[in-house]
Amino acid sequence: MRTCLYKCNRVTLFLGLKSEKSCIIYRSICGSEEMTVIGEVNLVTHHQARWRFLYRGHALPGCISILTVTDGFQWWHFQCRSEGDNMYCINGSEWSRFVQTRINAMITLYSKQDGEDFHRIRVRS
Repeated sequence: MRTCLYKCNRVTLFLGLKSEKSCIIYRSICGSEEMTVIGEVNLVTHHQARWRFLYRGHALPGCISILTVTDGFQWWHFQCRSEGDNMYCINGSEWSRFVQTRINAMITLYSKQDGEDFHRIRVRS
């Protein structure tokens, strides 16, 4: 089963759809777009210091910045910096606290959507 994350009428939906075809049908009915994944990681203890990942898109700035992130219920501000060669690092005290309470969880970070000034994050235990 494929899990899709869609934004439809300013509401984010997590859907377990059986196939790519199901995702396409839903997208055409709702008029929504599947959100772009920046990165995914299974959090372990060493991620408290930082999460270093490869990202070839254009949703992250090429310098040091603060990412405003939400799961739909809580908000965080994570430090993010480009390390060159499409490598990025998320770290800082708020990131460390976030990871500490979510060890062994799988997280997915999504890019900003049109008209939004924040990123979405999905946490799966």
